[in-house]
Amino acid sequence: TSTSPEVSGDALGVVYHAGQERIEKVNPDRLQENDPGYYGKGFYVAADPDLIETYGPVISAFKLPDDARVLMADYKFDKAAPELVDAIESMIRQLPGIQESQEPEAEVAEEMKMLADNQIEWVHRVDEYAEAHDFDAVWYSPYEIVIKHHEKLIPVTSTRSAGILEPPPVMMEQCGAFVRGA
Repeated sequence: TSTSPEVSGDALGVVYHAGQERIEKVNPDRLQENDPGYYGKGFYVAADPDLIETYGPVISAFKLPDDARVLMADYKFDKAAPELVDAIESMIRQLPGIQESQEPEAEVAEEMKMLADNQIEWVHRVDEYAEAHDFDAVWYSPYEIVIKHHEKLIPVTSTRSAGILEPPPVMMEQCGAFVRGA
């Protein structure tokens, strides 16, 4: 079983956004209008419309092109794919302060421990990684999927019951820790 932190847009399936009005096209001027976006800048969606009902009465459905790049992350360091943790460690090793350090290995170990202990810092590093590697979306959980390239979203005309109400099997394989209701 692969634990690659990347899947394609077709594996993401249909995603949902709740608000006061139906959205056909994302207005970039309205991103982070209600809050700064805990998981980084982007258009927030979920894998199940029932997860987002409290955000508004109107549910809009979208999908990404099949060839879109989705980063399978997790909002917890210890639940993330080892390949993603390794990739972020490599990114940290390239930081100017680390490269110029007298003890780069100790600095890297300290940074990685901080990421393991601090969920906010972990999420910020994942966001930096996703943007640096031009991912179209980042999956943190079925509740929190951040679309980085909102212009690629394709509106789906469907009823609330259409689409994927549980994460697609490939996502369950990638994020085995996500259990609905947990």
